[in-house]
Amino acid sequence: MDLWSEVLTKLSEKISKPSFETWFAGTEAEIIGETLLIKPKNSFAADWLQERYHSLISETVNKISEKTYEIKIAGVELQLENNYPAFSSPANSASYLDFKKIIEEQNEILLKQQRKIEELEKRVQALEKQRVLF
Repeated sequence: MDLWSEVLTKLSEKISKPSFETWFAGTEAEIIGETLLIKPKNSFAADWLQERYHSLISETVNKISEKTYEIKIAGVELQLENNYPAFSSPANSASYLDFKKIIEEQNEILLKQQRKIEELEKRVQALEKQRVLF
């Protein structure tokens, strides 16, 4: 099993199934020197992984590999080495701006759903603790 597959397995045990399916399913990764380059499905997922999961990914990779890798997520950096450019967009296009607005609205919906999932997971854990006590 390669490093990224092992990392994905461990991450799937640490986060909720919906979160894992949304943000990690379909990702690929490649080791380039001392860097692990993660390639998500799109720039939206890249931003989410960077903002919400970068430290968890880093900790998990370093624990499994017993080596410290620099974690880079394609689509987040302005320009990555080895011909992995960031996702680009025609920022002056009207259709791009419409699409960007839709993505921002969807991001808000996803954030709300993520908060609800986290709250429900806390409630389930609390109920499970109560059940153990009785």
